[in-house]
Amino acid sequence: MRSPCIPNEYQPEVQEMLKKLGYRFELRSLTHPKVAPSGSSITIMSEWKNSGVAPSYYPYRVAYRFVDSSGNVEKQEETSREVLDWLPGETRMGDAPVIAINDDITVPVLAGEYDLQIALVNDLGEAKIKLAIDMPQEKNWYTISTITVN
Repeated sequence: MRSPCIPNEYQPEVQEMLKKLGYRFELRSLTHPKVAPSGSSITIMSEWKNSGVAPSYYPYRVAYRFVDSSGNVEKQEETSREVLDWLPGETRMGDAPVIAINDDITVPVLAGEYDLQIALVNDLGEAKIKLAIDMPQEKNWYTISTITVN
């Protein structure tokens, strides 16, 4: 026997509840230099929050990539930062903690303007997680900003 469908009038509430199940990683802020010398190291500062109700049980890592105007990935760099300790914490008494990260990454050697993209990747470097942010994305790689390499 099958249960009845949820009436359309309740769909918004159901969809909102489903957003809260499991982990829900939000990128709250990200800052970086707008211009960098070719092949140099830059610091990317980001703040994250797990607004879900559970931690991740898989050690996804923060990764960045630089994509040129033709859509080619010029450089991808994974960090050692894992999400296992990004615990949810929102209760009636307060919000989930904000996780602040400083990542040092190397920009491409070729000069040009690049889209800076971010993702949470598995051990194979595949972006498997949808982030809780409203930004353009392709295959779970989110375009966050641009950077000029000279």
